[in-house]
Amino acid sequence: MKKSRFFRLSLFPLLAALLFCACSSERAEGDAPEGCALFDGEDYSFYYAEEWEIDRDDGMTGIKYNIAGDKAFAYASVSVMAFTLSDSNQGANNYWDDYRADLTDVYGDRIQFTSEKEETELGGAPACRNRYTLQLSEDDLPYRFEQTVCVRYGTAFLVTFTVPEDGYDDTVGCYETVLSTFAFD
Repeated sequence: MKKSRFFRLSLFPLLAALLFCACSSERAEGDAPEGCALFDGEDYSFYYAEEWEIDRDDGMTGIKYNIAGDKAFAYASVSVMAFTLSDSNQGANNYWDDYRADLTDVYGDRIQFTSEKEETELGGAPACRNRYTLQLSEDDLPYRFEQTVCVRYGTAFLVTFTVPEDGYDDTVGCYETVLSTFAFD
């Protein structure tokens, strides 16, 4: 009798732990952060601020928000791109090194890197976060970029936030929401 009771009682914590783990890995509509909408794609999903709009979903996902108001257009955007790497052993930091070199070759002194290779995660996978400012031409507004790079099973995922420099503080929260709720399907 004591063995049977001990066995039943020892199963309870195990079952509770399994149930908790199973529930915590699922993302239900009810788990949406307040004021957010869900983008649920084929390979990944994330939440974003509901006042933003889906700009595209055609191999690249993009969301945007007009920071200029009703009378003009100046957009903050977050884009997600995924593509297979030719070198399946390449990691996020190696990918960033190559990408940074390409950016420098193209934009020269118009690009300024403010931080690079900050360790982070994307959907639970190791990633690096990089920040830079870029002015496409002397007459153009300076833009701020934040890019999180994750390589998972030979596929690179780039989550890029772009905004005119003066709109950064008002819109970076949406990028943070995308990153913190990003999940691989």
